[in-house]
Amino acid sequence: MRSKQLFQFVFERLRPFSEEAESEALLILEKIYKLKRVDIFTDREINFADPEVLEMVLKKREKRIPLQYIFQEQYFRTYQFYVDPRVLIPRPETELLVEKVIELTKKSFPEQPINIAEVGTGSGAIAISLALELKNATVYSIDNSTEALAVAKINCERYRVPPEKLFLIQGDKLESLLDSEKKFAFIVSNPPYIPLSLYKDLAPEVKEYEPQNALVGSDTDGAGFYRYFAEKSPKLLQKGGFLCLEFGLGQEQLIMAMLKNKNEFEPIDLYQDYNGIYRIITAKLNK
Repeated sequence: MRSKQLFQFVFERLRPFSEEAESEALLILEKIYKLKRVDIFTDREINFADPEVLEMVLKKREKRIPLQYIFQEQYFRTYQFYVDPRVLIPRPETELLVEKVIELTKKSFPEQPINIAEVGTGSGAIAISLALELKNATVYSIDNSTEALAVAKINCERYRVPPEKLFLIQGDKLESLLDSEKKFAFIVSNPPYIPLSLYKDLAPEVKEYEPQNALVGSDTDGAGFYRYFAEKSPKLLQKGGFLCLEFGLGQEQLIMAMLKNKNEFEPIDLYQDYNGIYRIITAKLNK
């Protein structure tokens, strides 16, 4: 069989339900047959071995199972994280959250040791990236799901994260840290923020397979986590420390108002993602 023929076959199988049929077809052929884009479009002869493997993947995908769960991996920054339905699939937009924390660390805390608290460990993508890339940081990553923490542990072992650099903690939001004497240069989170009323409208890949508790925010507007962070983070942040959060489409003004009303954060900055949508907010504690 020739590579273009195989690509067209996979593409046509995916097209009825996938808005990214081309990129998904390319990924499937890379994973199963080690074919790169150039191999496909130069239309070379290939050894069409193990067609049952391809058929198994396509049948799972037709059930709307995300490819990341089928292949049990997702790229995030320069890392390849293990993922399964116990955790949310890391999104490219969340890379911007990590980038902002790294940028602010280099600007405000270039030398001194710092503590970072992260809420919502999931696969460990945020926490592991920060622990590996910030040599002066110790990360405390919290999740209320023991299953999610088990996945994060797999990824810690995969990347040999030093145990003194990253502590995985089972708990509710920041509660387990509030009684400690530690102060944090950053509190970081990509919390659940989708209102329950909108959950039914999500794509089947998200609604049927990704964990609901990592998607749906508390309070009717989905913004309960942000109210919590506005209230609790000043108790844990050191002076000059930063609250860095990812949020959903159209939530920026609501969250900015919450933080401004505290009169403890200045400046408060918004950042757009790669599609020009406001996605990240950073707020510096000035008291």
